[in-house]
Amino acid sequence: MSQPRGGSGKYFRPGPGLAWVNQGIDVLIVSVTGNSQTLTDIEASLWRCLHQSYNWKELLEFYSAFTNVPEDDGEAFLVKLLQDWVKIGLLEVQDG
Repeated sequence: MSQPRGGSGKYFRPGPGLAWVNQGIDVLIVSVTGNSQTLTDIEASLWRCLHQSYNWKELLEFYSAFTNVPEDDGEAFLVKLLQDWVKIGLLEVQDG
């Protein structure tokens, strides 16, 4: 899916057993267990960017442009967001 931080060799991909669909401006993610999660606003946009194989720099530039937040400040938000998504099973990290 997407390789954050350019040369780290790590890729994010959807967690196992997930399907997702655009629902207007939101993203609905459903697991095979029946659990669901709705991403809204910037999180929905970032999810789509990951699925379009944005690299880390592109993801950071998109976030900065979308939110008018400097890239240095945006990096902390993106790192935490991706860590949270991994923690709840929306993403998994794979070595490249």
